[in-house]
Amino acid sequence: MRPAIRYLLIHVAIAASVLARPALAPAEPKLEMHRAGVSADDGSGRHLAVSSKGSFSVLLPIPFVSGKETPSGGGGERSAIGC
Repeated sequence: MRPAIRYLLIHVAIAASVLARPALAPAEPKLEMHRAGVSADDGSGRHLAVSSKGSFSVLLPIPFVSGKETPSGGGGERSAIGC
């Protein structure tokens, strides 16, 4: 095989694999931030973080963020609180 044709075929194969990659990638979950940098000091230096739906709460040592994640394939949503 001629070097020029081989060179062309290699570059076509690389381009095809790069262009096909986004179609094969799994869908990203939907992320929704409800609150960020919340300072809810209760006087003891702890911050009471309550989930947006009120299903759980936790005391944290620093201000926090809260939100939810909805998986792209369904299966319900997940609430999260972090610092």
